[in-house]
Amino acid sequence: VSTGADGTVCFWQWDLESLKFSPRPLKFTEKPRPGVQMLCSSFSVGGMFLATGSTDHVIRMYFLGFEAPEKIAELESHTDKVDSIQFCNNGDRFLSGSRDGTARIWRFEQLEWRSILLDMATRISGDLSSEEERFMKPKVTMIAWNQNDSIVVTAVNDHVLKVWNSYTGQLLHNLMGHADEVFVLETHPFDSRIMLSAGHDGSIFIWDITKGTKMKHYFNMIEGQGHGAVFDCKFSQDGQHFACTDSHGHLLIFGFGCSKPYEKM
Repeated sequence: VSTGADGTVCFWQWDLESLKFSPRPLKFTEKPRPGVQMLCSSFSVGGMFLATGSTDHVIRMYFLGFEAPEKIAELESHTDKVDSIQFCNNGDRFLSGSRDGTARIWRFEQLEWRSILLDMATRISGDLSSEEERFMKPKVTMIAWNQNDSIVVTAVNDHVLKVWNSYTGQLLHNLMGHADEVFVLETHPFDSRIMLSAGHDGSIFIWDITKGTKMKHYFNMIEGQGHGAVFDCKFSQDGQHFACTDSHGHLLIFGFGCSKPYEKM
């Protein structure tokens, strides 16, 4: 599937005989008004559902269990563009993040999609808000599930990561440390406690999200040039390494043990 700034969702069919994609996709044009753009999409783990987010605040759901994909729902709970969306690792729940300052955990039950609201203005009892927080409108910049789907994490434009119980919507922890917006949240492949975050401040953090504590911090300082914003990070399948890319074109590789195998790269 591909989505575009032209407001379309295209499903491309793989031909088993020619081993090529069909040049003519099944296309859904989702433009209720001029200028609507599709921003993000995510398949459910079994591939039966596709969720998309767009600039018109609407989440569109498609079902692939019939002969051809069909749109089955339009969910209009957000009030600003939906620019992050992600299905859980096991099941049919998905998480949506919006510039309206909320995220929602969706679940299909009793023949409809229902959601738990996560409001980024929610505070943990005893936390004091700063002057900046009181005047800043919160916006969700990135979302993620942990490995066993018990926790979701949302990055907010005030540089705070919020950790939520995915079943109740309870705010568990606020993770502080970043000094700029965070656009990278990466889950450890098998340890549900561990999550990585990185952002435009050049910082990479490893967190224990169950305890709400910082485990490791790396600052991407580039000699003579200041810091390099971190754009993407991925764990290896065995969880022993992770790689990041930055604004200066560097590939950063982190891991346990000896660095000799990587010195030739």
